[in-house]
Amino acid sequence: MTHEFITDFLIGITILIPSFIILAFAQTKFTLWFGLILFSIASSVVINVINSFASKYGLQSEKGTILGIFRSLQALARAIGPLSASFGKT
Repeated sequence: MTHEFITDFLIGITILIPSFIILAFAQTKFTLWFGLILFSIASSVVINVINSFASKYGLQSEKGTILGIFRSLQALARAIGPLSASFGKT
């Protein structure tokens, strides 16, 4: 993993953690929007770094398959995560 990957990943995670805290305690529209903006910036940085890191694996002829599976699993996680969280204790 190169230094740029690590730096970008740490910046994204550093922004992501406060965005979750802000969203959890948001009481006004402004606070909610501020948390959402931070979250979207951070997640876009982290997702791109993870995708770039995943593209480093496999042979050149396997790149499309590897990235296709990886992106499909990301989409599946985004669909199943909220669904599974909605069936917890209320």
